[in-house]
Amino acid sequence: MASFVIHNIAAEKLIKTLEEEYGVSIDKKAKYQFLLGNLIVDSSKLKYQEIEGKSLEESKKEYRKKIQLEKVSTHFRNEDDLNLCIQKPNLDKFLNKYGMLISLDLSALGYFYHLFTDKKFFDDLFTRSFDTLDENGKHTIYTSIHDLFNIELGLDFKCYNLEEIALIENQRKRKNHKTNKFKCGC
Repeated sequence: MASFVIHNIAAEKLIKTLEEEYGVSIDKKAKYQFLLGNLIVDSSKLKYQEIEGKSLEESKKEYRKKIQLEKVSTHFRNEDDLNLCIQKPNLDKFLNKYGMLISLDLSALGYFYHLFTDKKFFDDLFTRSFDTLDENGKHTIYTSIHDLFNIELGLDFKCYNLEEIALIENQRKRKNHKTNKFKCGC
C-alpha cells in the first residue's frame, strides 16, 4: 500500500492540479476536509499490546494480522481475496456504499481518493517495481503475467510457482531495468 507520505503528496498534487490547471477554487476548509478523508483511512482503532507469553516479534506479527483484517472493511477489499498476496481496494464496493456522499462531503471524496491511490499503487508502481516470489524464492505468476497482460483488466493472481506456467515465463519480455525482489509470503 502507498504510505502516509504518498497519500498526502497525491492529495496535495490533485488539489494543486485542480486549482492551477483547471481553475477550480477550493477554500481552506474544503482542502482540509479532503485531506482528512484521504489520510484517516489508514487510522486504526486497534491499540498495540504485547501478548503475554509471546515474544515481541510474535506480538507485532499478531497486531499486523489484526490491522490487515481491519483493512478488509476500511479498504473495501474482497473477502474472497484474503489469501492473495496483493489485496486491492474494490472501488465499486465503496461507491455502492458511499457514492452518493462524494458530491456532498469532501472527506468522502478524500476517502475514495485514498482507495483509488492504493489501487493505482498496486496496479502500476508496485507491480512494475517488484518481482513477487514464492516461499522458495521463485518467481510467481503475478510477476510474469504483468508483462503479458494489462493489469488494468482488474485481474488478481494467486501466487503460483512458475514451473507450472513455463510457457508464460518463456514468452515474458524482461525489461532492461533492475527490479527489486519482494518475497510474497504466500
